[in-house]
Amino acid sequence: MKFFSFSHQSGVKVVFEDNDRCAYAYFLNESGQILGDVWIYNSDFTPDHREWEGDSEPPFRNASQYVQNHPFPRVQSEDEIAVSFEFESEAADQLIVSIYIRETLTAMLKANARPGWSANARIDGPLALRLDPASSPKAAGEL
Repeated sequence: MKFFSFSHQSGVKVVFEDNDRCAYAYFLNESGQILGDVWIYNSDFTPDHREWEGDSEPPFRNASQYVQNHPFPRVQSEDEIAVSFEFESEAADQLIVSIYIRETLTAMLKANARPGWSANARIDGPLALRLDPASSPKAAGEL
């Protein structure tokens, strides 16, 4: 299991977790409440079925119909991740978080936007919205 935390001076933070099944990023406020989350990749295999419709426990692997770039090379160390925090305005709920893995924009989060955006999502689904790094949601005005 890999677990890394990245903090902003405002008190919010992003937690990256790879539990050996799948990897997610969680956007937390100062008191630890989850403001947003996003599936980033499946760690072991990509199921054909939707785990969230069965007896599986969260966090869920994303189903093959929603996944591209599999297998995605798993994160092995914190050095492979960079997190950028950017305010659209002074309000904390206007903070945009960009997550880079190996210097490539891989995911984006925003408070109360659930799910967030993932470059490994082929289509929008319940665990991640599709992120095209060439035309990020921010550039398209979706954030």
